[in-house]
Amino acid sequence: MAVLLSVQGLTKAYGVRPLFTELTFDLSANERVGLIGPNGAGKSTLLKILAGKEELDSGTRSLRRATKMGFVAQDDVFPEGLTVQDIVRARLDGESLEDHEKETRISKVLTRTGFDDFDKPAHLLSGGWRKRLGIAREMALEPDLLLLDEPTNHLDIPGIVWLQKLLRASPFGYLVATHDRAFLRGVADEILEINRVYPVRHACKNLLRIKFEEKLSGWGVRPLLGPVRLLHALMKLQGEGVNLKNFNTELLILVLLVWTSLAQAGRLANL
Repeated sequence: MAVLLSVQGLTKAYGVRPLFTELTFDLSANERVGLIGPNGAGKSTLLKILAGKEELDSGTRSLRRATKMGFVAQDDVFPEGLTVQDIVRARLDGESLEDHEKETRISKVLTRTGFDDFDKPAHLLSGGWRKRLGIAREMALEPDLLLLDEPTNHLDIPGIVWLQKLLRASPFGYLVATHDRAFLRGVADEILEINRVYPVRHACKNLLRIKFEEKLSGWGVRPLLGPVRLLHALMKLQGEGVNLKNFNTELLILVLLVWTSLAQAGRLANL
């Protein structure tokens, strides 16, 4: 898959407090990646840097030419006096589209995100509907890559289910930061975790990229993409002398669960 966005040696700090140091990873076309980390780890700041809305202290950020990228911020604030369709229409300013193409796209994306009154003032929307509008505004671009910061905030349970289905059916790749583990399991095939307790060049996502599907398919085992890749990667790292205490406890528990399942299925010998 083509790499759409790449960062090398990305470092960011506020004053003397470092958020992350020398992060290196890339995002490729059609990848569905979850971003996790403890509060204060810098998830929102990282997304803003990736979106080009905040400067990095050092390192490089490279966006592939002609790549369209959308960004759904954690908080959705819209100016007074603009309708729902006005918000989406403004996002299409500068796009090479005829007027009728813009109107068709606006109608399509608003309908898809659940709106039936396109003339409703945007500032009067509830939190959940503001979130839907923020997502609709970015989807109108027909992005190649979408960044989402805590998109389940303000959504009720039906709204979260709707968003999960929307993302899974989307033709674009995305990086989504969320604390909602159930939602994360539903939308992400891979996980990127940032945490200051890790070594400076930690890149968990790269470990999850180990191509393991063919072996699983040969066993007749459903590909548990994130867990099995992580298990295989951690086993390899342990054999190379890496201290697994650097890894998140929750991930290690997940590894143990997968390990047990594979052992019961008689698959561990094949790893």
